[in-house]
Amino acid sequence: MQNDNSKVYFKKLTTDEKLSKIFQLSRHARAEIVFWKKGAQKKETLLVDSFLRERNQINVTLSSQSKIESGDYLFNFLLNGVQYFGSVKAVRQGFQLSLFPSDEFYKSERRSNFRLLTYPHQQVYAYIKFKVDGQTAESNLFQFKTGLNETNLFKNFLKIVDQEIELEESGYIKFRVIDVSVTGLALQMGEHERDLFESKKMEISNMLLDFNGKNIKIPKAKILYFLNFLANDKKTKMYKAGVEFLDIDTNLDERLSHIINKTLRSLEDEFEDFYK
Repeated sequence: MQNDNSKVYFKKLTTDEKLSKIFQLSRHARAEIVFWKKGAQKKETLLVDSFLRERNQINVTLSSQSKIESGDYLFNFLLNGVQYFGSVKAVRQGFQLSLFPSDEFYKSERRSNFRLLTYPHQQVYAYIKFKVDGQTAESNLFQFKTGLNETNLFKNFLKIVDQEIELEESGYIKFRVIDVSVTGLALQMGEHERDLFESKKMEISNMLLDFNGKNIKIPKAKILYFLNFLANDKKTKMYKAGVEFLDIDTNLDERLSHIINKTLRSLEDEFEDFYK
């Protein structure tokens, strides 16, 4: 759900995801939710006493000054740097308030904060495997620039990302990531790599993402577009490929959000280093 005039995007979560997030919140020593009537300016911050997951019930103890009555309300909370929103039916008995969240439960993304330019300050790479006519494709443009044995280095990387990946597998091509968000990224590639994407009908399975040494497995992605440009030598033809992530569950979505936001905040330190 997105307002065309807004930079905030709301993604609806499943019932299981809702229950999981509220349960995670309730486990915190000071679990807070913000609670208000739709259209009202005044909002109250409530402390969660407990969450009965099997009954979908949040329990709160009200202060003697609280004016909250039974009825329909909106609420939100912050968990691991991500804002969650929903609607609840409140039932008050004395100073005890029981909240029953509806299935309308969302996480929010502020689009302007989520796209990170990674080149040249961040070391972010995507590894993608191709097979053409039954043979493993090889890249003649993107190779590891290290003094280590390339095969052993990549096998170690695969072992960290996913223990189930066979170490004998090869044919992954390394691409520089130009920018990244929670919904996708942009890759830099040459003409040879550009042709490989055409042979795969623009779809990618099991992309491996190396984000400043943090390893993430993207289950599925799709190429949306290609833009051509010239390399720094003004002669070599290069391409920028826009990639959309597919089949991203909320846990992976949050992990990407956390890494990107943390890196965005650290750009202030990079500017200080640059400005010395």
